[in-house]
Amino acid sequence: MNKLYKILLGAVLLAGCTASETENANAILNDARQALAQNNFDEARTLIDSLRTTYPKEIDVRRAALAFADSIELASAEHELAIADSTNTFVSFELEDMKKRFVFEKEAKYQTTGYYVTPQYAGSKTGLSFYPEVEENGKMLLVSIDSNRKYNFTEVPIDDSAATLKLYSQYNLTDKQHEAIQACEALAQLIAKHNSLSQQKAKLQLKLRFYQKKLQSPQ
Repeated sequence: MNKLYKILLGAVLLAGCTASETENANAILNDARQALAQNNFDEARTLIDSLRTTYPKEIDVRRAALAFADSIELASAEHELAIADSTNTFVSFELEDMKKRFVFEKEAKYQTTGYYVTPQYAGSKTGLSFYPEVEENGKMLLVSIDSNRKYNFTEVPIDDSAATLKLYSQYNLTDKQHEAIQACEALAQLIAKHNSLSQQKAKLQLKLRFYQKKLQSPQ
């Protein structure tokens, strides 16, 4: 009788321990849900990782946590996409406004890429020996024209100020040329920012579609 009592007591204690671990695992999952509700995506991810590491035997809770991890990534993508979209809209308006200060030139017969120049350099380049321009894709170039009317194009590294200053020092620039260069730098940087945001949006849209399909698929 004493032996049977010990066996039953052990079974009760074991069941109590298992129930306690299940409750603890579910508590962590609930904390992760609350973190997600507050857009604390990193905290939610950390909690899910902790649950899966700490309670490897809680199969049902781990399965729920795995599905919830996908929900975290979906919500994160939606949140980041909304921010990127809003920022890109603002930058797009700013870019279109800045472009109005330039003249867009493109000879369709000879050029596949157009470029922007400040008004004083628009039209005929006869008599010019130097001017800055910004291509449609955001690449900034310094264009020098020698006595034989040969055009030389030098790309400006707009993300490296030291290299840019060194490059400018090779030219004997007038104040008006400096002003045109500064205007072109601002345009090139804004185009680069717009392009970067567009790429970010495209990646987030792919991520969003991936997790939408994953969550819709039967588990």
